[in-house]
Amino acid sequence: MKHLKVNRTLPVNFSNYDKQLFLHELSIKIKKPQIIKRRNIYILNKELKKFIYFKCHFQHWKLKKPSLTWKSKTFIKDLLKFLFSKNYEYSIEAIEKGIWITNEKSNRYFHWMLDVGQRIQIVTEYLEKNKLIEYKLLIPQKYFENDYVKSIINLYKIDYILIDDKKLYKIRELLIPFQLAPSGNYNPEVVKAIRNTFYNSIVKANILISDRKIWITRQNSRLRKIKNFDEIEKILTNFGFEIVDFDTMNFSEQIITVMQADTIGGIHGGGLANMLFLKKDKKVIEIRGINDQFNNCYFSLASALNLKYYYFLASVKDNDFYHNDYEVDREKFLYFLSRNFN
Repeated sequence: MKHLKVNRTLPVNFSNYDKQLFLHELSIKIKKPQIIKRRNIYILNKELKKFIYFKCHFQHWKLKKPSLTWKSKTFIKDLLKFLFSKNYEYSIEAIEKGIWITNEKSNRYFHWMLDVGQRIQIVTEYLEKNKLIEYKLLIPQKYFENDYVKSIINLYKIDYILIDDKKLYKIRELLIPFQLAPSGNYNPEVVKAIRNTFYNSIVKANILISDRKIWITRQNSRLRKIKNFDEIEKILTNFGFEIVDFDTMNFSEQIITVMQADTIGGIHGGGLANMLFLKKDKKVIEIRGINDQFNNCYFSLASALNLKYYYFLASVKDNDFYHNDYEVDREKFLYFLSRNFN
């Protein structure tokens, strides 16, 4: 399969002291968009199967490439079921033509917006180009409880079928757009096309303002908050930032809020995925953990969208960047904003 080379732009406030965080991410290779068609594929509980029992096409529904050990154990388990199950416990529901776009983490906002979003974008273009209207997206029923899932499916105007995790489906013809890159990496042209899709669908009157400074708070979340937010909040408001909790807004309100912004910022978390709706050359601030050289998904996304990316490093206990709170040095943060956002 042919690959694309993606080069990224360093953060605006890059310091050579932090080179270990970014330099290994400045140039990567990703797959070119590709869509395959497979016949007689079974789906059960968000997994693709061949001959009912055997899991297959792992690269299209697993978030990360599974190890040979995992695949071997999976095959043995499936083989034992095949050999010793007298009666298959599920009835089979047939679907003529479907499209597979999800992976095992697609129920999370970030992964839906970016992993699934890229696949929806390329498959939409493919269907339009080839005038195919009979294929339908296959969406796990539980995902549709989320406002943003409904909104995006409706935005792209592709027919869909909601599938139940407890039912077995046989898809006679299944279109599978490849995952374009490991999660947290992007095809720049595809994510820009997603942004354009949203801008073309939103009423222009709603996005006249373009100078708002939006700070996305996670203080009502269970995990990963700013430990000393009381004093940091005062600094932010003094610099003209509006403190916004996206969890209290519907999806349309989130989109319009970001489209009206000049700058969005926040601690590393799913809310920053909404930079997808920022216009080119707008600004993004990410508070990330000292020594965190693994979580570059927002740095990479900002570069792919031609946004100006700034970072601020905070202390995190035990370097547990996913579960522990972040402590922001008040004086350093004040200096950071004074230097870059006055």
